[in-house]
Amino acid sequence: MGSSLLFLLLYAVRKLLGAVDLCVAAHQERLAEREQRASLIAVAEALPHGGLAVQYEQGQLDWLLLKPPPTPGADGVVPLEPSERRVA
Repeated sequence: MGSSLLFLLLYAVRKLLGAVDLCVAAHQERLAEREQRASLIAVAEALPHGGLAVQYEQGQLDWLLLKPPPTPGADGVVPLEPSERRVA
C-alpha cells in the first residue's frame, strides 16, 4: 500500500510540474509579445511626419501600425512649404 501511494504521489508531482512548465512558457511568450509590441509602437511614435511601421513574423504580416501625419493647425502651428517661406 505504501509503495502504490508513493507512485501516485510521484505521478501527481510530475503532472503538476508539467502544468507549471506550460504556464511559465505561456507567460514568457506573452511577455515577449508585449515587449515586441511596445518597441513597434515606440518606432511608430518616433516617425516625425507620420508613416507606417510593419513587423513580419516568418514571412507573414504580424503587426501593422499607421501613424497619421499631423494635421496642420491642430496645435496652432502651420508648417510652411519651402516655396512659401520669405526671407527678410
